[in-house]
Amino acid sequence: MFTVAANLATDHLRVEGRRLQILERAADEHFLTTEEITPERIASGRSELSWVVEALGRMPARQRRVLLLYHLNGQTQREIACQLGLGLSTVRADLKSAIGALVDARRRAMPS
Repeated sequence: MFTVAANLATDHLRVEGRRLQILERAADEHFLTTEEITPERIASGRSELSWVVEALGRMPARQRRVLLLYHLNGQTQREIACQLGLGLSTVRADLKSAIGALVDARRRAMPS
């Protein structure tokens, strides 16, 4: 029970640390850009966000979770495998499929 509690606390700290890094990076980039927020940029941002959300919604739940744990929470593939009770090769396959789905969705949304 104590091990589970310790693992949960460690996971929480890792997630919060990753969120802070992302927010700090975003704040730095915000202050470095001198471009104005225009209606065109807002529309473009919403368009890009919509295809990402749609692609994530079409993914199987486990695949989406693996992608988010890896890219958003910054966990390693091995950590994800242990946390979800999956084999490392399954995590790798899910991650590869999820990234492929996002690439395909981007190609459909923004043809060259």
